[in-house]
Amino acid sequence: MKKLVTSIACATALFFSVNSNAQEVEFGAKAGMNISSVSGDIKGAKSKIGFYIGGLAEIGLTDNFSVQPELAYSSQGYKAEVSNTSFTGTEEIPVNLSYLNLDILAKYYFIEDAFSIEAGPQIGYLLGASRDGESEIEIFNTTYKVKDQFKSINFGFNVGANYELENGLGFNARYTVGFSNIVDSEDADDDFKINTGNLSVGLFYKFNK
Repeated sequence: MKKLVTSIACATALFFSVNSNAQEVEFGAKAGMNISSVSGDIKGAKSKIGFYIGGLAEIGLTDNFSVQPELAYSSQGYKAEVSNTSFTGTEEIPVNLSYLNLDILAKYYFIEDAFSIEAGPQIGYLLGASRDGESEIEIFNTTYKVKDQFKSINFGFNVGANYELENGLGFNARYTVGFSNIVDSEDADDDFKINTGNLSVGLFYKFNK
């Protein structure tokens, strides 16, 4: 949590520093669908459908370049392949990970106020986690909180593209690759690593376009 507070404080300072030299600031909201997954030492994991919703502030620096901080709730996760209770086969168990994501994006417009590409870092704070809809699991008569099996902070990097209409409505596609090992090293082998990946597709609307 301390890392998240520090990161948000730095981002806020950057926002006001950049804003003092900005030509224009546009505020908006965004929402859409996530197709999330994980990679690394986990075997048989499959992608999972989720959603995101949040807000944004685009700070225009030149006619073609801007900086866009975003803050959003994001439902992510994956489907884990595990042995069924009869140990005769396997089944897919959804693992749900809920993040509060802070993104700082650099945007470049190839077509002024229309088509743009974006890239920038993401800091995610884990709000909650569940396995097959349950926040706690029992293994050999011991109960564990699912959230405790994952690290609180996840660092990633975004790349994406946008297309905006004159009325402020826009379309966004973005891929975020996670750099952090999300498995809590205190509860797992240090050599066991899992990284997140998330493809998001959705809409945004700028109120003062």
